[in-house]
Amino acid sequence: MKMNFKKLDNPFGIPIYLEHIAGVSSVSMSWTMFVGSADDESVGAPGLYHWFEHIPFRGTVKYPDGYKATKGYVSKYGGSIGAKTSPHATTYHTHVPVTIWREALSTITDLMTQPLMTDRAMSAERDIILQEIVRKKSALRSFVAYELPRILWDGHAFGHPVLGSEQSLQSMQPHILREAQKANYDRSRCTFVVSGNLHESELLSELDTLQALIPGRGLSARHAAVAHGQLPAWKTGKLTLRETAYNSSMVLMLFPLPTHVELWQKFERRVVENMFDFGSLDAPLYRILREERNLAYSVELVACDVPGGGYWGFCVETHPANTDAVISALKDVLLGPDMVSEERLTVVKNGLRGSIDIRPLDPAKHRELAVNRLVNNGVMYSDEEYMSYVDSVQIETVRRIIQNVSSADAHIVVFSGA
Repeated sequence: MKMNFKKLDNPFGIPIYLEHIAGVSSVSMSWTMFVGSADDESVGAPGLYHWFEHIPFRGTVKYPDGYKATKGYVSKYGGSIGAKTSPHATTYHTHVPVTIWREALSTITDLMTQPLMTDRAMSAERDIILQEIVRKKSALRSFVAYELPRILWDGHAFGHPVLGSEQSLQSMQPHILREAQKANYDRSRCTFVVSGNLHESELLSELDTLQALIPGRGLSARHAAVAHGQLPAWKTGKLTLRETAYNSSMVLMLFPLPTHVELWQKFERRVVENMFDFGSLDAPLYRILREERNLAYSVELVACDVPGGGYWGFCVETHPANTDAVISALKDVLLGPDMVSEERLTVVKNGLRGSIDIRPLDPAKHRELAVNRLVNNGVMYSDEEYMSYVDSVQIETVRRIIQNVSSADAHIVVFSGA
């Protein structure tokens, strides 16, 4: 089913997006507060707002029994409830049967607005996050995701892990979390997204009973990711080597994104990215690295958009003895004739449209994708709007973009295994 959210007129001063899906028996909802780990050091230390995200599940004003009253309640009906922190935003989300959507909405609203924040709860959740960091470091792929921000943007607001570190978490006392809520949580920074079998009138009526809980401190408005100063200079042509104790190595060949791009330029770049990897094992990236040269089981294209730039590129897990061969193969991928062929572009366009046409009818997936579009792009757009941009991309545009990509401009990062 194609995704299409409607922005609702409302008296609350909060962006509200609804996708009504008749015939389903569930509703997926979320509050997104545009405050994330990039705001950590404006109040405390790295990991602060992810720590703050954990706290409400230990108890809120309306649901003081914590997990039992929140996660435990919705799970009795087969539903789910949770939260997620990114550098840009924190989202409290739920997916439940239609029969309990009001209770679920009340719960995620209270999680966002009325955490009890007892010293005991905050200390307990810090211990939980310390275990989360241990798990993050236990596998190479998640370890790379944890460490990469520091390698690329050390000293910048985006240059630390969302989770923080053992040292940064231990450096903060629980009282700092209370200050964090006052400093950045505000109705001027939140957005509500819902997908499922729910009508506009009943949604707005229920929100009317809850919206007064959202603090209005007059903070500057945010409804998209915001800049946090100029990014550190891109390390053009640099090879960064990190020794690890893992059995395999991870090779990343990364290219800088422009400091400012319009939405249509992002769509152009995504078409170009798909020229490399769309089609899984039949894609040029897989064919050269896996089928022809036997260098890797898994390869992928990676990208990270942040205000003021970001990066895109290739990520390959391989045997430690293969790292030089992988770098050479990635350079050859960039020069492959498939990358600039009309036939390949047609395959990519058809495949992207087909992947939308066969997308499962899942309110939770639709809501999550919609939130990602808002956080990463600052606007909501439908699948048809996206495909109209994709269809307008011509092979000349693809050739121009790829011809401007040189391996000499890459920052190559190698997490070398033992």
